[in-house]
Amino acid sequence: MKNNQFSFLKLTVRGTASFIVLSATLLAAVRQPGYPVPQVVGPTKPQSVAPGGAGFTLTVYGANFIPASTVNWNRQPRTTVYVSARELQAQILASDIAVSTAGMITVTTTTPKGLITSPTHFQVEVHTPRATMGSTQLNIYPKFNGATNLVGDLNNDGHLDLAGLTPQGSGFSSVIGGFMGNGDGTFHAGSSLTAKQYPIGGDSELADFDGDGNLDYVYALGDSRQFTPLHFAISFGNGDGTFRTGTTFGLLGKTGPVVPPFIVVGDYNQDGVLDIATANVANHIEMFLGNGDGTFSQGGQIYAPMTGVVAGDFNGDGKLDLIGFATNNYGTEFQFRILLGNGDGTFQPLQTAATVSGQPLPFTTTFFVNDFNQDGKLDLAFGDSLGRIGIMMGNGDGTFQAPVYYTVATQFFFSFALGDFNSDGKTDIIVQQYDTSTNFSILLGNSDGTFQSPQVLPVAGISSYGIAVADFNNDGLLDFAYTGSGYFYIQK
Repeated sequence: MKNNQFSFLKLTVRGTASFIVLSATLLAAVRQPGYPVPQVVGPTKPQSVAPGGAGFTLTVYGANFIPASTVNWNRQPRTTVYVSARELQAQILASDIAVSTAGMITVTTTTPKGLITSPTHFQVEVHTPRATMGSTQLNIYPKFNGATNLVGDLNNDGHLDLAGLTPQGSGFSSVIGGFMGNGDGTFHAGSSLTAKQYPIGGDSELADFDGDGNLDYVYALGDSRQFTPLHFAISFGNGDGTFRTGTTFGLLGKTGPVVPPFIVVGDYNQDGVLDIATANVANHIEMFLGNGDGTFSQGGQIYAPMTGVVAGDFNGDGKLDLIGFATNNYGTEFQFRILLGNGDGTFQPLQTAATVSGQPLPFTTTFFVNDFNQDGKLDLAFGDSLGRIGIMMGNGDGTFQAPVYYTVATQFFFSFALGDFNSDGKTDIIVQQYDTSTNFSILLGNSDGTFQSPQVLPVAGISSYGIAVADFNNDGLLDFAYTGSGYFYIQK
């Protein structure tokens, strides 16, 4: 999941604030125009509550909502009011928040063929607010094959798991594997699958592409050392934490040496089936429209020279848009560029959403989407090569205000993620530096788009390339995971 804890996620990931992939209840494997796959985008309101209180109204933001959409708490439906294609309001019960826990928020839409479920979800933390991040218990595991940077319920037991993919030896193969969550913050090694050919790295995602209710794994294949066609592969999940070899599909005119592409999953043509947006060699975004059975059809190309792309509804029309960045003016500045979606798989002409000075943060997730000031409009947080995190408030029309900067490192290389780590209802920023140390620090949010000075956490880390954020033990406090030096780390 890109953009963890916004991942959305892209917990990622790309690191989704707690946007994480959750297994679908049922995804009808046929196109159903008029019944789009709902997508949760942006934190809920509220995103944290204290335990033992009365029931409350939860606002869920996203895209592709219709009157037949329902908000679910831990996969159980709650009374839902349709506000718009980007907003739902649900009644959460007092019994849901009686004790400290985490509520998994998904959206399902009732169709003539059954239920279709959002490919991402958000966790509402139920815990008494704290002055800073909670406990700092560290669990360390020998790394199981791949880097564990994607979060989802791979074996359908209701507990969050971690998955990843990494090259295997010096050959042209790779291993898909990960750790299965026990629900208490501990994990056990799962099985693995040797993937087709050689992955070039970069982006990968978990989602249900064949409509069987199990999470599948999509990733890029090729060889960065050879002039070979770039294509994508899907390994289908069996619902028990194992995978089987699936389909492959290619990029038009894309030959190497290749650059690791991004993969952005969503229902862009609103036909009830998940699609994929990615990049090709000619500065275009290429669309692959899902057929509902794990195969894809070419969906056309859009001129859009940008990378690091994520999906969200940035102009408030309930349709998925795409935003990314590109360096400009000989590298002295970079732009955030946006494609506003039409809801039929096409987009309006490329627009510049914002221009900022400097260079984007290299090698790690560069920016995340969130709602820092809780106004229902998506904002951006980005890292730059000066060791700063910039926060830009969204105007709700696809443009953004000038950034406010926070210095978090003394050089260009650091990693960060988003989430409400102290359960006070405000989005925070967690940072790992790579220059003078590998320690973590946290910037607590003020709920108005500003942040407090960094606090060093009593956590000694190792150099890693991303932070996965989720509540792995369901205690109402967010945890985070990272990998490096042959080990996998869970911080609770």
